[in-house]
Amino acid sequence: MKRREFLSTIGATAAGLALTGTQSAALAQPMYMLQQTPLPYKPDALAPLFSELQVETHYGKHHAAYYNA
Repeated sequence: MKRREFLSTIGATAAGLALTGTQSAALAQPMYMLQQTPLPYKPDALAPLFSELQVETHYGKHHAAYYNA
């Protein structure tokens, strides 16, 4: 089997699984909810390397988005 044929077969299989909805439905409803743990230090504790704004933006918004999705 050539590489192109293999990739075509894999793509068709993945598309078939996506269309059935069984796999996507299982991923849509988590079995349990995770909670973001609070930082063990104040946001300004890393001041020489990272500003308080950087820590709050990264942890408070970007990292929190994984838990609130």
